[in-house]
Amino acid sequence: MAALLGACDTRTTPSASDSTSSGDGASNVDTAPGIDGGSAPDLAPGPDHGLVGLSCVVATRTDVCCPVPRAAAMQDLAVDPCLVPYPAKSGDVTAACQAKRPDCSLVDCAPADAPSRVAKPVNGSCAFVDECATAADCAVALDFDRTCCVCPQAVPRALLAQKRCLQEIIGSQWPSAPSGCEQLPCGAACKCAPPPTLRCETDGDALARCAAAP
Repeated sequence: MAALLGACDTRTTPSASDSTSSGDGASNVDTAPGIDGGSAPDLAPGPDHGLVGLSCVVATRTDVCCPVPRAAAMQDLAVDPCLVPYPAKSGDVTAACQAKRPDCSLVDCAPADAPSRVAKPVNGSCAFVDECATAADCAVALDFDRTCCVCPQAVPRALLAQKRCLQEIIGSQWPSAPSGCEQLPCGAACKCAPPPTLRCETDGDALARCAAAP
């Protein structure tokens, strides 16, 4: 996916606040058109990405060199095909978004992880929020959305009702892929760890996250 999103060489390392640009004037970093006060690009509306009943979602851009996860309104994803659910997956980068992305050959992107996988409306705008208060707010699930090795993972329980390709493992019953959820072919046999024991992980001022207990 790194190749799709344009993380490349080791000359410069822009941050989310940088404003460097390529020779044609296009920004090398994530300036979030259509979300942070900019105008939405003139592109065809995007797909629903298998998301259900969401007003806010954790999203990323596919038309910049160094995408930064952000809490975004679903209505913005509906009109901007270059804004997709985080993390971006195979098939999320359209030809139009690929054409809009500047030359990233001299850009070295620092990792940018989402502080939470859950976004909700807060004071009139979308914001990252805690994934959990206790381990009961977490679940062990399989992600069938364009995933090669579908292995058990700790996820916020709130996502189960929102992402139809994310299916909970209940006891010894492993779910099957829902209709329309695509599993990618794997080049090698998958070796999944056993389903993890869950915990709600807190670390100082960071948002609480669902994680596997050590």
